[in-house]
Amino acid sequence: MHSRIFTVLFSSRIEGRKKLRIFGRSEIPAHEMDGKSWLDGAYMGSESEKDGIPIAESTWMKERDAEKILLNRDNETECGTTILIPTFHEPDRDDTGSSGIRDPEELCRDFTKAASKWFWPAISWERLDFKARVFREEGKLAEYISEARADEIWSPFVECGRVEPFEGAKSLFPGDNSSIDVEFPIPRRVEPSDNPELLHDEFKSIVRLGVTRVSSKEECLPCRSTIALIRGSGMVIDYAEGSKLSDGGSYCAAAFVGTSLSEIAESEKTELSRENNAFAEEYFRAGEPVTHDDWLPTTRRLRESYTWRGHANRLRGIRYELRQILIQNLLTSFIAPPDEGPEMLKRMINLGRGSKEKKSLAKTKSSALEVVIDRAQCSFIKKANGWRIAGELVRSGESNRTAKVHLSFQSIADSGQGEMWGISDMRLMGSEQYISYDDSDARRFIFSAENQFSSVPFECIVKPPSGVNPEIAGFRKVG
Repeated sequence: MHSRIFTVLFSSRIEGRKKLRIFGRSEIPAHEMDGKSWLDGAYMGSESEKDGIPIAESTWMKERDAEKILLNRDNETECGTTILIPTFHEPDRDDTGSSGIRDPEELCRDFTKAASKWFWPAISWERLDFKARVFREEGKLAEYISEARADEIWSPFVECGRVEPFEGAKSLFPGDNSSIDVEFPIPRRVEPSDNPELLHDEFKSIVRLGVTRVSSKEECLPCRSTIALIRGSGMVIDYAEGSKLSDGGSYCAAAFVGTSLSEIAESEKTELSRENNAFAEEYFRAGEPVTHDDWLPTTRRLRESYTWRGHANRLRGIRYELRQILIQNLLTSFIAPPDEGPEMLKRMINLGRGSKEKKSLAKTKSSALEVVIDRAQCSFIKKANGWRIAGELVRSGESNRTAKVHLSFQSIADSGQGEMWGISDMRLMGSEQYISYDDSDARRFIFSAENQFSSVPFECIVKPPSGVNPEIAGFRKVG
């Protein structure tokens, strides 16, 4: 979509081949050429045939021949791919010049800023060099070069992987670094059954969570007070929203999983888990959708390859769990009474239990189920055009009967009842045992909890009715 002629060309250096593999595609509708009709786009390559149907295959070119179409890789000796977008433009911007793009130097800076944001792990591990260059007309030398860097504004994130866990260490003041190793279960892999080397039993892997407190001068950092999710590819999968600190401070945090653990400061736990890092890496990779921006238990690859039942909630709730551990273990000073220590620690780390103080509900013969909204964790999500609501379902009382509660939201009106808002993407961030909900009405969720149920955190997205701007409209919980 960024080519005015809807064309992209590829040039790849393949291991063991001296020539470059060349291929291209033009996204055009049905067309006629040389008296023949075609229903698909146009392809650049070698003409071939499969099952009686004409097809295009990659062609192979020498370096000097590929240079004529700007697809040479003469400065690159290792495997890799060059992608060429002819007549590049930016259709989603209004500040372009007559050429359809912004100033090329500004464009290069934006490319490298984005590379720094999403690939600072690979850059800091010296596994990736990223440069954007400006050439004009037939010039052989670049007029401008911009390089992606992992220092300066991204250095607090880089430091998250350089500090070894130390018992009792916390990040309470700007410049402080601390980390913790958290056990994370990886389920048994059962497919592909014809390749036993890839199969394994359930085991405990490690997630390294590190954090750096930032000073007031660094509070303009992009992605501050977030948790970068990283595996061995060296790419940031996403920046998970972090919890706000009661003291108003800011921080940068990073969670390392899989083979990325071999690139950070070692600990006794990471050393013991080293032989299983590749298996953990594959598990998290299988949990990524095609956009590679999340870890989900619902991808086809994960569900077909692993015995995921019993593990889905742990992966689904990993962001919530990391936020809780970060606040309770690394960013706040907490001294538990002598008789509360072990139980409090369980609540900090166990996903199925909320770590915040619950609203007190007196035990009676009857039972009640309550929705407790955590205002500090709620935030506006622009891309969803709605609010992310976080809270906890809490049951109290001694009755054996099922307890129910309904959850809905409505606009705050000057008089009368306001319009109902829609609820979507409801996620229970812990065990779903003994609790269920009816979502047949998207504006009113009904939760039912059996007597064995205690509590579970949840998240959902709340959107306003048509014509209401969620950024400025007020709304409240009903039920």
